[in-house]
Amino acid sequence: MSARTLALWGGLALAAAWLTCDPLASLPPLRAPLVWNVDQLQVGQKGYGLSVFQGTRIERFDVEILGVLKNTSPGRDMVLARCSGCGLEKTGVIAGMSGSPVYVDGKLVGALAYAWPFGTEPIAGITPFTQMEEYADLGVQRPVAAASTRRQVLPRPVRVGDRLHAEVEIQAAWPLDGAPEEATVRPGKTASSSPAAAPSLTLVPLQTPLALSGFSPRLHPFLSEQLGPTFALMPMGGVAAALKERHALEPLRPGSPLATALVQGDFDMSGIGTVTEVRGERVWGWGHPFMSLGRCDLPLLYGYVHTVLPRQTVSFKMGSPLRPIGALEADVSTGIAGRLGKSPDLLPVEVTVARPGSGRSRTFHCQVVRHRQLLPQLVHAVLSNSVDTDGECPEELTVDMETRIDLPGRPALVVRDSFSGRAYSGSRAPISLFSQVAALLHGLCGNPFEEIQPERVSCHLRLYDRRTSAEIEGAVLLTETLAPGETLRVAAWVKPFQRPAERVIVELALPEELPEGSYTAVVCDDLVHHRSLVRETPALTEPADIEQWLAVLRLQAGVQRNLVVLRVLAPESGVVLSGQTLPQLPGSMVDVLANSRRTGVVQVQQAALSARSATSWMVQGSHSLRFTVDRKARVQRPSE
Repeated sequence: MSARTLALWGGLALAAAWLTCDPLASLPPLRAPLVWNVDQLQVGQKGYGLSVFQGTRIERFDVEILGVLKNTSPGRDMVLARCSGCGLEKTGVIAGMSGSPVYVDGKLVGALAYAWPFGTEPIAGITPFTQMEEYADLGVQRPVAAASTRRQVLPRPVRVGDRLHAEVEIQAAWPLDGAPEEATVRPGKTASSSPAAAPSLTLVPLQTPLALSGFSPRLHPFLSEQLGPTFALMPMGGVAAALKERHALEPLRPGSPLATALVQGDFDMSGIGTVTEVRGERVWGWGHPFMSLGRCDLPLLYGYVHTVLPRQTVSFKMGSPLRPIGALEADVSTGIAGRLGKSPDLLPVEVTVARPGSGRSRTFHCQVVRHRQLLPQLVHAVLSNSVDTDGECPEELTVDMETRIDLPGRPALVVRDSFSGRAYSGSRAPISLFSQVAALLHGLCGNPFEEIQPERVSCHLRLYDRRTSAEIEGAVLLTETLAPGETLRVAAWVKPFQRPAERVIVELALPEELPEGSYTAVVCDDLVHHRSLVRETPALTEPADIEQWLAVLRLQAGVQRNLVVLRVLAPESGVVLSGQTLPQLPGSMVDVLANSRRTGVVQVQQAALSARSATSWMVQGSHSLRFTVDRKARVQRPSE
């Protein structure tokens, strides 16, 4: 029987189980229950858990305590349990059940949070609620690490099928390459239709299904790479307005679906889990981290479960956010915690994509979480997706872009540029177009001087179905020897895509005080010029304050790809002292300052003179030339 057939039969069995599973006749009251000290739990005790498997109806499944594992990670315990009912015998423990509360004798044990992939029975790990409360109050950030395994001896051997397990292996996280595939073909091996059950009892944190609404499937690899192996990317459709209205007044209670969003608006990106406990305006869930953000401010939403996707590894709930209910305040190793009724502070992002050839224009509005580690990648994803919504970009493409990043109390960072060429066409275009914007946001959010929260990101794009890229094929000096104060003239040959080469003249006035000697002239594109400026200017490579840091970002934002730049490296005597450039100092003074014991002194080796000439093409490349400066020279320009 094939893996697909097994999954189909599993889904049918699951549907039948839901129809016969008792809807919760005994929901716990909306009051704080008593909580177990896990040291008092006994092997063999029976209880139940609460979760939603379809829609918003909370259902009850059975739980049997198999033991308590102490110090599975520093200061953290885990309760081992066997689950049954509601089709779990067919699906195993389901990703999206994270946070499902477990009760024994009417007292709360904690949140279901770990599963046994490829296991033959629904064996689960439960995070004690006492530790969920403790670590959420501390708000300690604990980064998600590569998979590490700890082996624990069980208080009493556990029989699963015909095998007796005396130990359990606990992984700190999924492996870096994500969850194990159901049937992976490797060189020299064949795929089996049904993988064998895991030989040892191994528990891993349940992955968080990440509901994507409005995002192109072509963006999924990028999102997976940017957000890491924490998520299982499960594209979902939105929830109908009628469903939102029907469940608008449904109370949040233990076992309800709980979502937390990274992006909202025309595009939506939300993780799906389960509520563990509600006390007044406080809510806890999941039993494991979302993204290990520590203190945070993310949207918290009531969720909706469309269905369960049965798999042979770990099955998944497919869900969507239903309505906002508050804000997530803590994302720690033992779960998430938030506050009901609170509105998170989100970054507005607006994108307008126009196609002048067709007369079509679309505007997208989104809100992105203001977390310094996530904001650049999420804005990058939103901007890229706005271009990708109409399908793959043509191979011959030119894009005019203006992106504005508004800053509080300071001038905005503005990118006005055009893009064309191999890197900005087809499936590569959406991600490549906004790499510069993402780099600016990384620099802004990651600056070491002060926290600056962008107020708004707005972007306007015009897409043309033609290619306007060109290469700098070569250049010649129109005069090889000049006197100081005269004009250096260079002819550059620019070769557009599938067109004959064109000549571009660039002129640079040399300073009257320029010393005699041999010089190098570089004809290049504006991106090469700006990168060289940063390398040549110590105040830019080692900013001393936030204003110098922002000056570097503004320099990066000012690149114009349609320019041919003529650069001349001219020797200059000077130093950078405490972030300030002191040029044209006597050689003796430069030596004294450069060799002193004062910190923050950097000698200026050379500064570049430059001139630009605009073209109709998006140019790239560089070419070097040598010329001479001689005070006795008299330039006679050849006829052009």
